[in-house]
Amino acid sequence: MNVKKKHRQGNAIQLIAHDDVKERCWDQIKALPGEPRCVICGLYGEYKCDETEYDICCLECKQTLSVK
Repeated sequence: MNVKKKHRQGNAIQLIAHDDVKERCWDQIKALPGEPRCVICGLYGEYKCDETEYDICCLECKQTLSVK
Protein backbone atom coordinates (compact mmCIF):
# COMPACT_ATOMS: atom_id res chain seq x y z
CA MET A 1 0.00 0.00 0.00
CA ASN A 2 1.57 3.26 -1.10
CA VAL A 3 0.12 5.93 1.15
CA LYS A 4 1.51 8.38 3.67
CA LYS A 5 -0.32 9.07 6.91
CA LYS A 6 -1.04 12.65 7.90
CA HIS A 7 -0.37 13.27 11.58
CA ARG A 8 -2.30 16.03 13.36
CA GLN A 9 -0.17 18.13 15.66
CA GLY A 10 -1.98 21.24 16.80
CA ASN A 11 -2.89 23.13 13.64
CA ALA A 12 -0.08 21.54 11.61
CA ILE A 13 -0.38 18.32 9.63
CA GLN A 14 2.81 16.45 8.78
CA LEU A 15 3.19 13.41 6.52
CA ILE A 16 4.71 10.28 8.03
CA ALA A 17 5.20 6.79 6.58
CA HIS A 18 2.70 4.39 8.13
CA ASP A 19 1.75 0.74 7.66
CA ASP A 20 -1.43 0.58 9.80
CA VAL A 21 -3.88 1.96 7.21
CA LYS A 22 -7.61 2.03 7.96
CA GLU A 23 -9.54 -0.55 5.92
CA ARG A 24 -13.02 1.02 5.57
CA CYS A 25 -14.70 4.44 5.63
CA TRP A 26 -16.60 3.72 8.84
CA ASP A 27 -13.24 3.44 10.66
CA GLN A 28 -12.46 7.08 9.84
CA ILE A 29 -13.45 10.28 11.67
CA LYS A 30 -15.16 13.33 10.17
CA ALA A 31 -12.90 16.08 8.89
CA LEU A 32 -12.83 19.29 10.89
CA PRO A 33 -13.12 22.62 9.05
CA GLY A 34 -9.92 23.30 7.12
CA GLU A 35 -8.65 19.71 7.34
CA PRO A 36 -8.05 17.53 4.26
CA ARG A 37 -11.04 15.51 3.04
CA CYS A 38 -11.13 12.19 1.26
CA VAL A 39 -11.78 12.75 -2.47
CA ILE A 40 -14.16 9.77 -2.51
CA CYS A 41 -16.31 10.02 0.65
CA GLY A 42 -15.49 13.39 2.26
CA LEU A 43 -14.29 12.03 5.61
CA TYR A 44 -10.91 13.02 7.12
CA GLY A 45 -8.25 12.53 4.41
CA GLU A 46 -5.73 10.92 6.75
CA TYR A 47 -3.60 9.52 3.93
CA LYS A 48 -2.14 10.82 0.69
CA CYS A 49 -2.05 8.37 -2.22
CA ASP A 50 1.48 8.20 -3.68
CA GLU A 51 0.20 7.54 -7.20
CA THR A 52 -2.30 10.41 -7.40
CA GLU A 53 -1.36 12.75 -4.52
CA TYR A 54 -5.09 12.84 -3.61
CA ASP A 55 -6.25 12.76 0.01
CA ILE A 56 -7.97 9.49 0.96
CA CYS A 57 -9.32 8.09 4.24
CA CYS A 58 -8.90 4.31 3.86
CA LEU A 59 -7.99 1.37 1.61
CA GLU A 60 -11.58 1.08 0.41
CA CYS A 61 -11.51 4.63 -1.00
CA LYS A 62 -8.03 4.10 -2.48
CA GLN A 63 -9.35 1.09 -4.39
CA THR A 64 -12.35 3.11 -5.60
CA LEU A 65 -9.98 5.88 -6.71
CA SER A 66 -7.78 3.37 -8.57
CA VAL A 67 -10.79 2.09 -10.56
CA LYS A 68 -11.81 5.58 -11.76
